[in-house]
Amino acid sequence: MTKVGYGVLLNHRQLFCTTTRKLFPHDYPADWAYCPKTGKPLWSEDHTTPIDDYNVAKSTVGGLAVSVVSAPVETQCIIWGDYAILDTRHFCKLPGQATSDYCRRRLYNVLDPLGLWDEHRFGLYLLPGD
Repeated sequence: MTKVGYGVLLNHRQLFCTTTRKLFPHDYPADWAYCPKTGKPLWSEDHTTPIDDYNVAKSTVGGLAVSVVSAPVETQCIIWGDYAILDTRHFCKLPGQATSDYCRRRLYNVLDPLGLWDEHRFGLYLLPGD
């Protein structure tokens, strides 16, 4: 199922809270990265808890659809303002309200309060299907 539409391309990690945990019991300050005795890292960052507005089961952020895109280095995701499904036998048309301005406003209103809006990452995307 191939999708085409307006969206914002983000690093998928941005949809998860960053929590820091000790790699072993110690009393070193949080701004120290390595153990002065062994040289081993003191902390690990965990990105497993989704932000409040990210519904992992439904793949939505604030009601907007999310498509996860595997990449060689970092997993990306597209948060869609609106999209259409492409059928190889027919042309497709985005829904009537899916103009660039409409989708930009829709995405901005949901993503900006979450600190996820990036004007430079907004655009028309094509996500090839299986």
